[in-house]
Amino acid sequence: FDVDMTTPGASHWSAELVPDQDHFPINNVASTTVNVRGRPRVLVLHRKPQVLRALSRMLEEQEMTIEVRGQYGLPETLEEIAGFDAIVLADMPATSLTVRQMQMLKRYVTDLGGGLLMTGSENSFGLGGYYKTPVEDVLPLVSRFEKEKDKPSLAMVLVIDKSGSMDGMPIELARQAAKAAVELLSPRDSIAVVGFDHEAQVICEMTSAADRESVQAAIDSLIASGGTYMYPAMVVAKEMLEATPAKIRHMICLSDGMTQPADHESLAEELADAGITVSTVALGEADKQLLASIAEIGHGRYYETNDPANVPQIFTKETMEATKSAIKEDLYGCVQTGDHPILAGYTDAELPFTLGYVMTEAKPTAQLLLAVETGDPLLAIGRYGLGTGMAYTSDLTDKWGGEWLAWDGCGKFWAQAIRGVLRNNSVDGMQVTARSDADQWHFDVRRTADDGQPLNGLRWDAVALHESGQEQSLEVREVGLGRFEASVPIDGRERITVRLRDADHDKTSVQHFNRPYPTEYRLAQFTPPALAALPPLDRATIVTEIAPHVIRHSVAEYAYFGALVCLVASVLLRRV
Repeated sequence: FDVDMTTPGASHWSAELVPDQDHFPINNVASTTVNVRGRPRVLVLHRKPQVLRALSRMLEEQEMTIEVRGQYGLPETLEEIAGFDAIVLADMPATSLTVRQMQMLKRYVTDLGGGLLMTGSENSFGLGGYYKTPVEDVLPLVSRFEKEKDKPSLAMVLVIDKSGSMDGMPIELARQAAKAAVELLSPRDSIAVVGFDHEAQVICEMTSAADRESVQAAIDSLIASGGTYMYPAMVVAKEMLEATPAKIRHMICLSDGMTQPADHESLAEELADAGITVSTVALGEADKQLLASIAEIGHGRYYETNDPANVPQIFTKETMEATKSAIKEDLYGCVQTGDHPILAGYTDAELPFTLGYVMTEAKPTAQLLLAVETGDPLLAIGRYGLGTGMAYTSDLTDKWGGEWLAWDGCGKFWAQAIRGVLRNNSVDGMQVTARSDADQWHFDVRRTADDGQPLNGLRWDAVALHESGQEQSLEVREVGLGRFEASVPIDGRERITVRLRDADHDKTSVQHFNRPYPTEYRLAQFTPPALAALPPLDRATIVTEIAPHVIRHSVAEYAYFGALVCLVASVLLRRV
């Protein structure tokens, strides 16, 4: 049968045969990775995919293949991610991604030459919890910014579980999360930290966020031990917040266990009546129902995760939410601030207004292309490793991008912008032949110039990416005119992706390895002549000249059975 490959890019295929009878099921499945050239394939992630229908339609008209998925639609393996030429995070909080997925996105850009675009929303940049994450590393804009002077000051208390169950990685990540929250506050804000086990412990009194070093030093003293009783810590935090004159007063409670019984809901009502908001984070085996109830009564937000590594992203997202100063909504014009091929053919007057954006700062290495009238970044681009990162601080939905969607040139402009970050799949002049044996995966590479002449003395950047996330540098050896060799140990791995890059000419080839089943089970292979020449099996010769062997069996059981039958028959005959 035939299968049409309608999706461009690298895709993983498996075939399985299920016979009625099979003595060797190990050789029933075979896998391979197929690279298909075609229209650019772009993955767009949004919490509400339906709001992107208009944009995806426009891009499809521009000869692009757009696949829109929900917030949990990012593939779990680097090989699947590599099947896309660009990835767009449209309304995607960092809390919906695992740390491993964010690391894979970074490697997708830096090692595989992919393109990553993030657009603005309430779940993007700092608001989405991307501060100091691997994703932010490959974006041209950073989440942190200086809060405007006319914004109200914030007083925040972090109430952190430090019971024995938090020992090890959880308490370390809680300390990291608290420090990240401090960094996102402005000097006009203040913060305090209260830890709790079976009792409350003030880790840091209410302190100005300008004194960042002393606050972070106090956070380092947070050590896990004891039981779990959150109520007293919330009372202490309430007293601290009631004593501060800040306009915005907020509390974040983190717990990973079942706290001792207390009237937490009534306390949350008192906090709400006092104008203090409460958000909660349930980690692992925490009392999720209680924490969700506290957040609802306290007019805050509830977060739930089983992975301690997500805690820093939750804290940074919540801190940005609490400051209420990362979003600006109004009618803003676009100002061109840089020259780049993706802006070719457009001028300031042609570009539509935007109705809102997320405040960010440009990295020193980024190229700022568009800004709003206030001077804040709107569109920026940057090169990271082999790939490209782009950031657009407004969005492309009806919320902030209504003017853009109504513009006749919207589809053409954004198709041109996305093409500016697409992975370069050109491997003209590079021929790679891969072969494998029991221990190694070998590559024979031929490099030629446009006129067919061999290229020598090249600088190579070769990396093997294993399915476990491990990265291994490879040595590429020159063995002849325009000929090079490399190899990577297989070491029992099921899948390996290798990137071979000619750094002098920016030519990259990506190869995929899928382990076949063992050779001894390849029953349909060509039969060697030596085996084919052997005489066929003659069953009669097996017993030739073998003396017969007599085995005696006792007949006692048959005699007993016969006697029993005779007894029953005699009884019946007598009665008759």
